[in-house]
Amino acid sequence: MNEFDATDLEIDSLQSLQKILKEFQHKTPINYNMKNVTFIYAIVIGVVVVALFEQTQTDDDQPAIDRPAIDRPAIPNPLDEYQERHYIPIEQRISDVLMLATNLIKRWEGFSSTPYYCAAGVRTIGYGDTDPVIVGRGHISEEEAEQFLTTRIKAIKNKVQTKLSAPVTDTQLVALISFYYNLGPGNFDNIARRINDGRVKEAGDAILLYDKCNGKPLKGLRDRRREEQHLFNL
Repeated sequence: MNEFDATDLEIDSLQSLQKILKEFQHKTPINYNMKNVTFIYAIVIGVVVVALFEQTQTDDDQPAIDRPAIDRPAIPNPLDEYQERHYIPIEQRISDVLMLATNLIKRWEGFSSTPYYCAAGVRTIGYGDTDPVIVGRGHISEEEAEQFLTTRIKAIKNKVQTKLSAPVTDTQLVALISFYYNLGPGNFDNIARRINDGRVKEAGDAILLYDKCNGKPLKGLRDRRREEQHLFNL
């Protein structure tokens, strides 16, 4: 009797059983009894099951794929590159603070070449500029608006630092300039008082309180306060 040799058969999956059996019938004498046929069936099924189990284990060992969070959008952080620097000359630090504050404010204020009424009912032009003289022009180019914005931010930076008797980080200064630009000196004084008293965490938390206009919460203000607080707490 010819011996059945299973090593020359390719066993890939359950779909190959039919091929295996045909090959088996070709190599096995007709008088091969049913008991042996059942035994071969058992061997083939066992090999396929083991192969499938090993493949499943291999798939489970693969590293998990990082998926972005979908519950809320990430807060854009304009200071990512800035934070990676280790030593910055004071002149460069001042320049970076002004640049980052300018970009932050431009992004939140948006630009308008003609006057409009903001949520508070104040006539505004350019990048949130409420100066009556500038608004009275009736029209402004983007380049002119950026020049006015830069001048105003420099003045606000000096006012912020004058009112602070405690030191702040560059990221905190950027956040405070944006806060002052949007809300004015009166509201800023409430934050500055906490910082000067050493209640820095309380000052950061208090930023979130200023998300209302005429007593009504506004999503735009809430999102802006969140980003300012994020920068303040870096």
